[in-house]
Amino acid sequence: MIWKSHVFYYTVCPRKYYLAYVKKIKVNPTKEMVYGNLFHKLREYISKNESKILKNIKLTYSFEEIVS
Repeated sequence: MIWKSHVFYYTVCPRKYYLAYVKKIKVNPTKEMVYGNLFHKLREYISKNESKILKNIKLTYSFEEIVS
């Protein structure tokens, strides 16, 4: 299977693609890769635990206090 990211890596640098996906040589993640991974894991956590998160949020003001 060909992934969109694989095509991107190949177009940017065929040698990098070869080393990463053919030879399976690990590279140190960039700051952007770490941030992206963190973002996706956070979104996954929020999606899986949305109801628990919302139950734990306590509103400081009631609706009546806000509109009055």
